[in-house]
Amino acid sequence: MQVRRFVLGPLENSAYLVIDEKGTQAIAIDAPLGMAERVSRELKKGGTRLSMAILTHGHWDHTADAAELKSAAKAPLALHEADLAFLKDPARIGFAPPFAVSSAEPDSFLKEGDTVTLGSSLLKVLHTPGHSPGSICLYFEEEGRIFTGDTLFEGSCGRVDFWGSSEPDMLKSLARLSGLPPSTVCHPGHGPDTTIGAQKWLAGLERL
Repeated sequence: MQVRRFVLGPLENSAYLVIDEKGTQAIAIDAPLGMAERVSRELKKGGTRLSMAILTHGHWDHTADAAELKSAAKAPLALHEADLAFLKDPARIGFAPPFAVSSAEPDSFLKEGDTVTLGSSLLKVLHTPGHSPGSICLYFEEEGRIFTGDTLFEGSCGRVDFWGSSEPDMLKSLARLSGLPPSTVCHPGHGPDTTIGAQKWLAGLERL
């Protein structure tokens, strides 16, 4: 499995293209501004097909290119239903994007316990609310990788002062992630990769 990371958009989002072991199928994770062009370029290199575009949550910095990506790659778009309101109204988060964001229509919703197949790998959906009601993490358990969106960063977590955010929910979600194997590689929505074991601060969640 290949993981290609792109840092895009005015808030320097980390978005990902995950390609199966044969190089024939891929999943895009998040769609910041510029993602459609980058994914299209990468797919043309190896003749890879995008089977799905998944949003870890609905905030506009992660979804600005969702409509264009869906159209360009002819791939279905999915997110958790609890964050649909952010796709309908990007400013609902509490501040408007500094550019126009095209409305995107999801083709399906992902919920806790759902799975998505990518080649021989299985992606598990973990519902991790806190930063937003519909935040999800995407866990490739056999690969020892998890895409954490804005739930978990290197040394910190996503903000909980936006519309729909919840600090109690965030603490529960972080506690859940802290129980994953320490070697699990985390690919966050902002900043560098890390591992669960490197995030020693998770042991002190009660002090947050």
